[in-house]
Amino acid sequence: MWCFGGFSGESSALRPKDSRLLWSDTPNIWVSGQTSDSDVRCTRHGDRRIAVFGPNSVPDGELIRLGVEGVPDDAAWKWPGSYVVIEISSTGTSIWTDLCSAQPVYTLPVDRGTLWASSSRLLASLNGMHLDLDHLIHRLVASGSSLQAADRSYFADVSLVPAAHRFSLDTAGRSTTRPLWHPRFHTENHARRLRGALEEAVALRVDKAKVPSTDFSGGFDSTGLGLLAAERLHPERVIIGVTVHPAGVVEGGDIDYAREAASHPGIRHEWMALGCQHSPYQGISSVTPSDEPAPSTVAYAALSAQFQWMRDRFGCDHHMTGDGGDSLLTTPVTIVNDLLGSGRLPRAVAEVFRWARLRQTSAWQAWRSARGNREAPDTPGWLTGDALERLNSLPDGVPDRFGGDSTALKAVLNSMSEIGRSARSESQLAEPFGIQLHNPYTDSAVVNSYLSIHPKRLPSPSHYKPVMAEAMRDLFPDRLLRRTTKGDASSDHYRGIRNALPEIHELMDGALSDLGLVKPDSLRHSVSRAAAGTTTHLSSIKNAVSTEIWVRALRAAPPVAWIASEKEIR
Repeated sequence: MWCFGGFSGESSALRPKDSRLLWSDTPNIWVSGQTSDSDVRCTRHGDRRIAVFGPNSVPDGELIRLGVEGVPDDAAWKWPGSYVVIEISSTGTSIWTDLCSAQPVYTLPVDRGTLWASSSRLLASLNGMHLDLDHLIHRLVASGSSLQAADRSYFADVSLVPAAHRFSLDTAGRSTTRPLWHPRFHTENHARRLRGALEEAVALRVDKAKVPSTDFSGGFDSTGLGLLAAERLHPERVIIGVTVHPAGVVEGGDIDYAREAASHPGIRHEWMALGCQHSPYQGISSVTPSDEPAPSTVAYAALSAQFQWMRDRFGCDHHMTGDGGDSLLTTPVTIVNDLLGSGRLPRAVAEVFRWARLRQTSAWQAWRSARGNREAPDTPGWLTGDALERLNSLPDGVPDRFGGDSTALKAVLNSMSEIGRSARSESQLAEPFGIQLHNPYTDSAVVNSYLSIHPKRLPSPSHYKPVMAEAMRDLFPDRLLRRTTKGDASSDHYRGIRNALPEIHELMDGALSDLGLVKPDSLRHSVSRAAAGTTTHLSSIKNAVSTEIWVRALRAAPPVAWIASEKEIR
């Protein structure tokens, strides 16, 4: 597993046995696993050492300048890529995190110091792999509720350094954390700025890939990446655009959008048919361990088959997805609060009614959603009494990590930091197949570019990604530009539960039951109702199954060996 980390404190440093030091005379920073030179950039000047971890296009001259002059506070979003910046000097260690936690950094306090690493699971191996039960319960209740634990990992005592912050450790291992990012608004050229940021993000990935590939679903996000890659590579090379589809279904819906867009020069369009063996909830016992339950856990049969197919048939080594595009490019309905706060009552009311029509709900329910007064999700009846007590004792709300007055921008940033961090667990699922997974929409420079739109000028929540449509107007087919909705895969999940019902039932007497969080018989009953199509609580069932599988994968994984980190003798 690719990972980086280090130590600051008064005791001896530790590092994983299979890791290597970045500098032979510096025992408190290391990297492990396979990586490319562009994902680990280093320089030093005097007693200052600088490391940039993650895909990045920091110019060589700028990297040298960081070593000479130190790291500016905008370093994490100044250049294209998905990266963090580390500075080590005689006074301690400082870490500049990216805007989405796409390269997450976790910490673990130890005797007379603090360990930090990009893998929470790796750090937890030093602490008995004890789980954070409160965080698990949040996940079981509803999707996205883990945002309320924004500075936590899924392991006890292992903390996540917040996105867009500077985290500093002195030589004794004492820490301070300071927020860095705030939006810098522009009044025009939003589409052009977004286009430029995406072009640079895509170029960074495809230029270093031997055989680049991308999801090509027919939606705005992945199609945009594919077309930008084709523009970059044509005529010397091509991007492989992968469209997955149900076996026997070759037209209709997203398939038609993908086929039309794939006629663009520079795209090699490949179709992967999915059969019953690739349905959701099939093959989930084969899921490999990761830092947290990956979003695609229940779809692992299709995901792993796609990775294997791309690697075996085409030799793909770098693959892009459109993850994060929806959350970034779609304005949250909570913008109504910003409109009310700035005295724009007529537009606020109009947005509520548009949202109600789009969601086919009442204006009153749309108003409640816009004001943030959403009804609490129904608590699953299969949670134990102890789990309910823990749930009720936890604080409400999302920590305010970014400041500012805009509820819409805060909602986007919180959602993006959740997506960026969880996407890292998806990347960990891809690593065993020799594929590096990329999510350009979570790049700090891309996020910073889009959020330069003042909240007063953000598009309507009821409009389908108009800034992206304008940015890609010369590349998107006219039919795709007219698209106003996103596809829904809920029916596939209900069918998958039905097909895998016996196997899912067997999982219920497992890890979550051992932890005292779920009542197996009650959970089985809920799963059976989902298989029959008589419940709408699909997300909580999906979360329960994926969390169960994740804990089992953790327990089955071999232990991580750590060694004393000493200067290497050469």
